[in-house]
Amino acid sequence: MHDEYRKPKAPPAIGHAALAMEEGFYLEAITLYEGVIEYLLLNYFNSIRDSKVRFASLSALVSKLRSSLNEHTLSDTEQQLMDLLYDLELWSKSLMSMRYEVAEVQEEQHWKKALKLQKKKAKQARKFHKKIAAVLHKIEKDEMATDKPATQRRISTSDH
Repeated sequence: MHDEYRKPKAPPAIGHAALAMEEGFYLEAITLYEGVIEYLLLNYFNSIRDSKVRFASLSALVSKLRSSLNEHTLSDTEQQLMDLLYDLELWSKSLMSMRYEVAEVQEEQHWKKALKLQKKKAKQARKFHKKIAAVLHKIEKDEMATDKPATQRRISTSDH
């Protein structure tokens, strides 16, 4: 496994995201949390596929990761990750419509509604980050307990 996956430390982006939320910059917080989530998932994907690939979007990464996980029998913790990935994908798609709504706001009364939605999405992003980080850490601990690295349990990298 890659070192970044094995011993992830909270990147500075997490602190910046928390500060952005505190200051009411919810779109910035969402973007930062999305970036960290993508970073964690990409490191995990590359560790199980023994590769160094990148994806054009979080949605593309989630889709490929779900496909990769479906190639073998899932542990309980991996199933938790699969469930989270499904929810993350739906959430990520909902961000597109929220961003569109924000872009077209022209009146102050509508801006308050948009700000409330942004705050809700930022809180969801923070929760996704915490849950995904915890599940990936648990998967790593499970693999260390069985003394069987992810790359020995997974399908080859020939299809990406």
